[in-house]
Amino acid sequence: MAETKPKPKLNKKAVEMAKARAKERVKNFSEVALGYNEAALEEAARCLQCPNPQCKAGCPVEVPIPQFIKWHRERLC
Repeated sequence: MAETKPKPKLNKKAVEMAKARAKERVKNFSEVALGYNEAALEEAARCLQCPNPQCKAGCPVEVPIPQFIKWHRERLC
């Protein structure tokens, strides 16, 4: 019988997106979420580790999200 390799542990903790400070937010109507920076690559890597991507079935326009992320990642790195 063939030996099975143990599956790698997934990093399931999401990367927090940067947010504007409360002292700044009370003075304007700008976006609270500031978006991702280098952390986006970490978040994409976490997403690509998903063993059962529910995003495929949940996307209303049927975007193949894991392939889409891989495509962007290859162009950024």
